[in-house]
Amino acid sequence: MNRGFLYILNNPSLPEGFLKIGMTTRNPNQRAKELSTTSVAAAFQVAHSIKVIDCKKAEKVLHERLFEYRVNKKREFFKLPLQDAIAYVNETAYNIDLEYFPRLNAPFLFYDKVSDVKKMAWEFYSNWRQKGSTSPKFGKVDISLKGWRHITRVSNSQKSIIHKLNLLPCAKQLLETSKFSNFLRKSEYYLPGKELHCIWGLYETKYQPDIIVEVVLEITKYNMNNRKVVFYGVCEKKEKSIRGV
Repeated sequence: MNRGFLYILNNPSLPEGFLKIGMTTRNPNQRAKELSTTSVAAAFQVAHSIKVIDCKKAEKVLHERLFEYRVNKKREFFKLPLQDAIAYVNETAYNIDLEYFPRLNAPFLFYDKVSDVKKMAWEFYSNWRQKGSTSPKFGKVDISLKGWRHITRVSNSQKSIIHKLNLLPCAKQLLETSKFSNFLRKSEYYLPGKELHCIWGLYETKYQPDIIVEVVLEITKYNMNNRKVVFYGVCEKKEKSIRGV
């Protein structure tokens, strides 16, 4: 697996509509700077970039899809409208990432009111706390009250709480099967050594669009060899929030 970016570069010195489309495992701006040599009259600019789990595979698929627009089969230049190129890049990156998402089939806990779902959800959560979870990525994960409080906090709407509680079985399955994660941000409390990481999975449904499930973990690093991983929450993510577009 090669984490990185798909990028689109443009250059005012090139013919109109010419775009350089490729991948890099580093910052796309750095790649643009590297290509801006004395052989071109103007510097390359990053018109669009997007993170992808496997950038080499994504580039191969993308170039195959853009075959009819390729100017030279030995070069990564394509002639098409920028907005069309962005759509191709985003869709390819999204589909490649989905290949790495664990497929989830844990049943939802369908109820109409928080008061109805909360009792069964708490029974599920209490049992999960007692048994614990082991992640292929992080090892032992503490299923503490912090996760429950974060999901059911009063600032969340009733609809949001119901949905998140229904996702708890998926959260457990995802946590115990996924080998991949993404850094989210430093902890909201900005304490030294605390970070939030997320894991994504795909819940496939028959009668509505598939659901992207996100599990958030709080990781406290005490030293290089000692850390504590705590389940922090679960929610449904939209495609745009994952793709960053």
